[in-house]
Amino acid sequence: MKIHSIKYNFAMNAATTVLNFLFPLITFPYVSRILMPAGYGAAEFALSTANLFALVALLGVNTYGIRECAKVRDDEAQLARVLQELIVVVGVWTIVVTAAFYVSAITIPRFAESGSLFLVAGALIPLTTLGMQWFMSAMEQYAFMAVRNLVVKLVVIAAMFIFVHTEKDVVIWVAISVLSTGLASIANALYIFRNVKLQKWRSLDWKRHLKPLIIFFLMVASTTIYTTLDAVMLGYMTTDADVGYYNVATKIKLVFVSIIGALAGVLIPRATHALASNNKDEYYRIVNLSVHAAVIYAFFVVAAGVLFAEPLILLLAGDQYDASVLTLQAIMPAVFFISFTQITLSEILVPKNGEKKLTIVYAIAGVIDIALNLVLIPHYQALGAAIATTIAECFVFVAHMVIVGRMESMKPYLVGCGKILPWEGLSVGILIGGRLLFGCSILTAAVSVILALAVLIAGLRAVKEPLVMDLTSTACRVLKR
Repeated sequence: MKIHSIKYNFAMNAATTVLNFLFPLITFPYVSRILMPAGYGAAEFALSTANLFALVALLGVNTYGIRECAKVRDDEAQLARVLQELIVVVGVWTIVVTAAFYVSAITIPRFAESGSLFLVAGALIPLTTLGMQWFMSAMEQYAFMAVRNLVVKLVVIAAMFIFVHTEKDVVIWVAISVLSTGLASIANALYIFRNVKLQKWRSLDWKRHLKPLIIFFLMVASTTIYTTLDAVMLGYMTTDADVGYYNVATKIKLVFVSIIGALAGVLIPRATHALASNNKDEYYRIVNLSVHAAVIYAFFVVAAGVLFAEPLILLLAGDQYDASVLTLQAIMPAVFFISFTQITLSEILVPKNGEKKLTIVYAIAGVIDIALNLVLIPHYQALGAAIATTIAECFVFVAHMVIVGRMESMKPYLVGCGKILPWEGLSVGILIGGRLLFGCSILTAAVSVILALAVLIAGLRAVKEPLVMDLTSTACRVLKR
């Protein structure tokens, strides 16, 4: 499989991210209005629960698999062997987890209330495993993933408009959501097995992956508590409508997180490979690039999201979701923390075998999140879950900084960040001024964000910030063509 340049991969991954951003702008307003808060909340409850089990089924392979495959991707035989060994372990475990999901759907009363939704949503578990997204990321096959993503999204949009018309079409929407995962996973599997020369299955040593996968599983399980379990706890402790309000806010948060994740996702396998090859200069350059992106992005986006949450909710979901405004404002700071922790997690601590420490961190964060949910959800419903998530993410951010700081000096990762902050402050000031002086309409939000972003980019070009210089220069060359 051909490995393209960072710039090419970023362009392809950015295209996927933009599509993932535009996709909810089409589907979410339509589905949320058709199904209404209760129906939409019921669908999200079933899908969130299935996704929770799917994360357990993956057994931490999304992180571990990228690291191990990136290490040996220059050796075709070793790469195929690692792929097949991980398929055996994760495949068997997925069968167990899928069975557990359906037993739970039958025996747990709250799940049984939406039996048909859970029956359909359960297919997400094996289909997610089938996709082997970790292998595609390790091999940096972003062009294929971009094309695949476009085709799948078009199919889903068509299916939505054809089949979802009334509040009673909740099961159909869940089935369409599952179809999205299924089509992408089947495409991935066909592509992988067409391009990888498999080794003899009897020669595999799958047992060597059990211990590290268990460690990564514990880490993922702990992380899942405060990233996925919130919606499940809301479903138990409140109403389907509250789940709907919360999921509106979390979907917007995930869009913002995925944008910065487009660059981080491209650089994770590249950083792992550089470290495994003992190319420290290249490694520090790559991670520093990620940190610059996080600093530029996080301050601006969090400020915009908090200040203009109301028009954002109105635009994407409608006035029936006005209860989501405070929830979005409470959860937006989590975007700031995640922008940095996804770098420290995937580009620093995991490549340097820090998963044991990470497991402890995420376990503590999970306990914090559960405890806060138990206290806050009964009183504040969706807003309480958002506050709990933000506090848990803040703890993870602080813990990551402490761990990295004790391992090594952070100076190589932070080179050049100081010249970004003054322009960040000015752009955030423009956002605040727009909000205070001209109100909170959709037009005010759009004008304020465009003006502030233009000032930020111009300022960073003036101080010759390398990431902005490179991206804007590339954009100019493309436009001239």
